[in-house]
Amino acid sequence: MFTFEPGSLEIPNSDKSFDCVVINGIKDVLSSCYLNKYSGKYTLNVVPTEVFDSLLKHSFAELGEFLDSFIFRVTDWEYPCDVDFVCRSFIGMAAGSVYIKIGLESEDWKRPFTINEFAKALAAVLELKASDKTKYQQDDNFVSNGCGVVWSFDPGERLDGIYDDLVAEFTEILKATHYNLLKLDAHSLWSYFRFPDKVKVACTQYLIYFAQFLADLGISAGVEVTGNHAGAVLFKVVPEDRETSLQLVKEALEAYLNAASEDFSDMESGTRDIAVMQLQSNVMHLQSQLMLAKSSMQMKDATIETLQLSNYQYKQILEQKDKEEDVIPGIVTVGKFESNGISVNLGELLKRLKRRFL
Repeated sequence: MFTFEPGSLEIPNSDKSFDCVVINGIKDVLSSCYLNKYSGKYTLNVVPTEVFDSLLKHSFAELGEFLDSFIFRVTDWEYPCDVDFVCRSFIGMAAGSVYIKIGLESEDWKRPFTINEFAKALAAVLELKASDKTKYQQDDNFVSNGCGVVWSFDPGERLDGIYDDLVAEFTEILKATHYNLLKLDAHSLWSYFRFPDKVKVACTQYLIYFAQFLADLGISAGVEVTGNHAGAVLFKVVPEDRETSLQLVKEALEAYLNAASEDFSDMESGTRDIAVMQLQSNVMHLQSQLMLAKSSMQMKDATIETLQLSNYQYKQILEQKDKEEDVIPGIVTVGKFESNGISVNLGELLKRLKRRFL
């Protein structure tokens, strides 16, 4: 059974809004609500996670006895989002709807595509889904005020029976949107990475060194590494020569990331090429930082892979491979049955590296 009533720490902010609520007999001083004078029901803004979890144990219909809707703000997804559960039909939303509204704050926008391009790509993905239960939603003519995805459910459904699947589907929709946006810039490679705070600086620095690694392989390219408001790192590589294959750059990046887990401590001391020496130095510095963080993070292996490196674009390419083939002959092999799909011949890679002086 669900019970709800508005409350106030002192005096209501107005005759319609209240700065705390009482849910199932328990006062919540962090959440707030607003009374709709037309329906006589409330819109609830939920703050504590435990209160949100308790609401999920009820159906839309149960909650609709007191609420028009309730909104929970999520800040640890790739974009900050407001998840709006519509318990009673109002403002063009049917009872049983869930609207995930994506925050598109222009002042914090640090992505290789515009807000309008993102919104159009999102709408196109949802149009292709051609589902009666899922649609694109934009609040008004200004997309920067927010857009997102609306799902339709039976009002009698319990929310905890749909929420996890809904979040998983939303994640896949965002991935498809980003994948389509990659086509906007056919001459650069960009990816998102997520690192734990304790090693974010070291891992970001390692990504910056990738430009020199490419140069030592004979590929001239610029590298940009920037953070964004969702805590991810945006990594962009732009080859100077537009004829340079991005596939080659992608595979060079995979070789570079895999090199970070190799043991360079036993490398022959007679190696004098500055390119090899710098790669060794960069890898060993990164490994030392990961080892320092290992105990506090309780990581099983201090490698880039265990830092949950997120590179959706590259994973898409690997999933399309049906058989083993050399993508950088003699150095990187992509194989269907390889661990993580990649094997790297470190010895051959080191032989190919050579610092070129102009």
